[in-house]
Parts: sequence; C-alpha cells; structure tokens
Amino acid sequence: MLYGILYWLTPAHLYIYSPLYLEPNTSIDSVNGFLWLTLLFHLFWDGMYMFFFAGFSTGLLARLFDAKEQGLSRDELLDYYKVQGGNMLIRSRMINLERGRYLCRVNSSYELTPKGVFFARAALFLKKIFYLELGG
Repeated sequence: MLYGILYWLTPAHLYIYSPLYLEPNTSIDSVNGFLWLTLLFHLFWDGMYMFFFAGFSTGLLARLFDAKEQGLSRDELLDYYKVQGGNMLIRSRMINLERGRYLCRVNSSYELTPKGVFFARAALFLKKIFYLELGG
C-alpha cells in the first residue's frame, strides 16, 4: 500500500534517467515496479530465514537462552546435538560466538552475553511469528 501511494506521489523518472530508458506505458511500468517490490520482499524474508532460522549458531544461542543463568557446558551441548567425542563444527561455532561476544565461558559452562540474549530473543520472537523451528 505504501508503495502504491509513493508511486503516485513521486515523479515518473526521478530526474536521473534519460528519456530513452523510461517506459512510455505507465501500466507496464507499474507492473514492473510491483514485480521488483515482490522480489525485494522475497529476498528480505529469505535472508531473515537464513540468518535467524536455518543457522546453526542461532540454534546454539536459543539453547543457551533456554538454559537461563546456569548456562550449558560443552558436553551438554554435544549431548543435545547427539555428538560423541567432540565435534569440530560445534567447537568452531563456539569459538566464533565467543569472539563475536555473543557468549562467554564462565568456569566450565557457556552463558549468553547481553548481545547474545538480544539475538536469541529476536530469533525466538521470529520463530513464534512464523511458527518455524530453529536451525541447528
């Protein structure tokens, strides 16, 4: 709706295109604009899904958020993902999440930092909106 209102309020060419590049038929131009809007909308939500739902790190942050203040040890995370003997993927993700200051190690367990809590809450909120499961 906002796109439709702005379409009629803005000039036809925004004074940046030469007349050669303008579409003389406004109906075709409107359909073309709507197509681009749809594609950008789809791209945005694909990116949201990829970053917040399909990401392994998001799953780790959500598990740690559910654990609250007691945190989870590395072994508990490995048990959750049913990995035995250690896993390079989990180890490397934990190191990257520590470097990014999403979580920190306290004694033998991992806990979320305020930045990690923010992103975990955002992912859980979006999960509720779309009724999807988190990745990982």
